[in-house]
Amino acid sequence: MTEKDFDALAAECIAETDRLVRANGPRLAGSNASRRTAQALAGELSTFCNDSGLEVFTAHPDSFFGYMKFLPPLYLAGIASFYMPRPYTFAAIILLVVGLTMMVSVFWLYRHSFDRLFRPASCANAWGVIEPAGKARRQLVLSGHHDSASIMRLFQGPFSRFTGPILGGTYLFIAIELALLVARIIGSPIGGAAGTAGAAAVGGAAGGTGSAPGLAPWALALLCLGLPFVVAYFFVVDMRKGGPGAGDNLVSSVMAVMMGRWLAERRDDYLKDTRLVIASFDAEEIGLRGSSHFFRQRGKDFGDLPTAHLNFDSLYDRDELHVITKDLNGTIPLDEGMRRELMAAAEDCGIELRPFAMGFPLGATDAAESARAGLASASIVGQSTEV
Repeated sequence: MTEKDFDALAAECIAETDRLVRANGPRLAGSNASRRTAQALAGELSTFCNDSGLEVFTAHPDSFFGYMKFLPPLYLAGIASFYMPRPYTFAAIILLVVGLTMMVSVFWLYRHSFDRLFRPASCANAWGVIEPAGKARRQLVLSGHHDSASIMRLFQGPFSRFTGPILGGTYLFIAIELALLVARIIGSPIGGAAGTAGAAAVGGAAGGTGSAPGLAPWALALLCLGLPFVVAYFFVVDMRKGGPGAGDNLVSSVMAVMMGRWLAERRDDYLKDTRLVIASFDAEEIGLRGSSHFFRQRGKDFGDLPTAHLNFDSLYDRDELHVITKDLNGTIPLDEGMRRELMAAAEDCGIELRPFAMGFPLGATDAAESARAGLASASIVGQSTEV
């Protein structure tokens, strides 16, 4: 492929991405707009693939950020519980621990543990298979995702600098509140003067002895200091509004489709014994639900052939191309051999492809789910990593 071909392909990718964004707008997972986009991509795949279609599945879109709406009210309830009998303190501890467990499970580890607590929605992956010129001896999956993210208010403009303090501050004050709640349970003297005289009576009513209801002024002031963080935390994500999702990540899906078409037209040269699978995942922005479903359902179809997965995400800037070393908040290592091959190939093309680890709370790419399924996996992003 000549440089001119690359330029033409890039221009075509951008034009098609622009058309789909204008036609469908924001594409939150489970929305009609996201499904229409999947249908459009599947329709294009059907024109040159040996097999193609839509893979419809059920996801629970609100599950991924739902804990952010639970924790702030639980924090306020925890403060109130200090002024109530001790059983309410036990309840506050349990609920806060459940909320934090939800955060770790859903947002940190991308597990599906709490999904069924939230409304279901129909989502769709688009896929296509291009058979090689000869007998298939290996397979390569190329992918992007077509759903767009919910609006992250604090990631917009000058407010982005406060994201870290708000997230970290919220968890810090919840930890402090939990420590004070446990201190009350074990009888440490954190109660205020209001309850000192009647401690015995209240203790009896609550079913035991311990500190009086209320909080010492210093403890109450400390918890109130956390209120701005907790309130801001509640409003960080607008779960009902999505961004245009052009760079993150429709352009990658369009690029994968167009690369597939280009290779299908030249399969005698480039696909002698390699089966190519093109996939555009839905529900990536709510915890990789689309790729999770895809690799669980299609894993058995891959058979015994060696299979690799190359994913693309957030292709904004050619000068900021990175290949992920650890995905899913730094918990899943991606394939080192594949990463080295990609870096060497990029160097041959005069492109710098730098390694980067996705630490907490930067999230994940769809390569994490194929790695979980045991495939050799890599993910390329084209975005500044300063955030």
